[in-house]
Amino acid sequence: MTLLFNLGMSLLILLAALLIGGVRYFNKTYGAKAEQVFYTAVLPLEGTGGDTVIRAIKGLMPALTCALLLVIAVSFLSPFCPQSVRLLLLAAVLLAIAGGIRYADKSLNASEFFRLRRQCTNIYEKEYVRPDADRIVPKEGQRPKNLIYIYLEGMESTFAGTTQGGKQKINHIPHMTDLAEHKLHFSDTDKLGGAHNTAGTGWTMGAIFAMSSGVPFAFPIGSYLRNLDKRYAKGLVTLGDILHRKGYRQEFMCGSDAAFGARKAFFEQHGDYEIFDLNTARERGYIPKDYYQWWGFEDRHLYRMAKEELTRLAAGEKPFNFTMLTVDTHFVSGYKCPLCRDDFPTDAENIVACADRQLAEFLDWLSAQPFAEDTAVVITGDHPRMDTYMVKGLSYYERPIYNCFLQAAKEPAAGKDGRNGAKNRVFTPMDMLPTVLSAMGFEIPGNRLGLGTDLFCGKKTLAERMGFEKLNEELSKQSAWYAETFS
Repeated sequence: MTLLFNLGMSLLILLAALLIGGVRYFNKTYGAKAEQVFYTAVLPLEGTGGDTVIRAIKGLMPALTCALLLVIAVSFLSPFCPQSVRLLLLAAVLLAIAGGIRYADKSLNASEFFRLRRQCTNIYEKEYVRPDADRIVPKEGQRPKNLIYIYLEGMESTFAGTTQGGKQKINHIPHMTDLAEHKLHFSDTDKLGGAHNTAGTGWTMGAIFAMSSGVPFAFPIGSYLRNLDKRYAKGLVTLGDILHRKGYRQEFMCGSDAAFGARKAFFEQHGDYEIFDLNTARERGYIPKDYYQWWGFEDRHLYRMAKEELTRLAAGEKPFNFTMLTVDTHFVSGYKCPLCRDDFPTDAENIVACADRQLAEFLDWLSAQPFAEDTAVVITGDHPRMDTYMVKGLSYYERPIYNCFLQAAKEPAAGKDGRNGAKNRVFTPMDMLPTVLSAMGFEIPGNRLGLGTDLFCGKKTLAERMGFEKLNEELSKQSAWYAETFS
């Protein structure tokens, strides 16, 4: 009987330690909520950064050490304890588990996530505009531009100094703020700002999905998500689908395994993109066969390979769409590469500053290329960073993602009051679909695609019409129409 009690108590103590220690580590290290955690967990996890796993194990060590000491103490003392003391020990451990569950719920906002997921919305039936590639055409006599689409992992405008519109004492992204000031930058303020991520857009694939399709990632959590490699949102018309119809040659490049998060499946099934990832770089001899740093290979290699791929694409006869995703600024903290300096107190700050310099160098190279003038360049963060470095104490809404448009085919229309049409806008990742096509020189019938609005036209976005909070609440709910139409 004592043996069974000790075994049961050991398992319960371990569970309590994993629960409380895990949530404490998660809460201290990450800023993610239930939706981001659940969708990241159920989507393909091939290629997960090894450092992320190692950090998590290290973070759990204090709790596991305490659990081990408790298990030893209980095993040693329980034969000498009366039944009443054993029951008290059992009650204490069960109470700790209950407290851990409550702590996890509060930290992840899980109850609210599931509460809204049990409700239904009709926003898609009312507001969704299905893209028709045949009606998305350039002005007569004009040729649409090539596209270079740069997704910067976790790049927020908050990394700038307060003078520029960010939240830092010192500007960590001077090149990006300079670009935003002198080129085209859509902002939610009259300074540096950007888009606000809604439900279904708060992790990398969710954000890319939303910017490409005009709708958030809102498929029901279930078996469908485990078969995306065979059928990925077949009912959706995305940016890649449209440009494929227009004869564009398309490529997606990332420094990790593109299978992670089903990115490979999405880009292959929506636009027939060529995929250039960690495996491609190894196969083509860019890096050794066993090379693996961070999530695969660092951004310093990514930009070097991007230059070669762009030169190759530009030499072809077809227009091209080259889409790339950086990785050095991925949580936790980021990856400090040999190009990083020690200008700031923390690695996270130095890594962000290094990402800023690497982007600037790449854009300098790009501006000198013969195809630059015929190419629209879109630079955007994907989502607010998913740890607490540099953003502790800030609400999610205070952390807009960065954007900048270079060589856009048009200028944004002025607001009704005559003010700059790119400033003081409330917009979301879904607005990027029509806006990017517009920047390339395409005309958008009705100025809307998906749930997005072309920011060049001056028309109010859904977030401006409904209010961001109301829109976000509706997008947090389930929709049978969404699942049936887009699956």
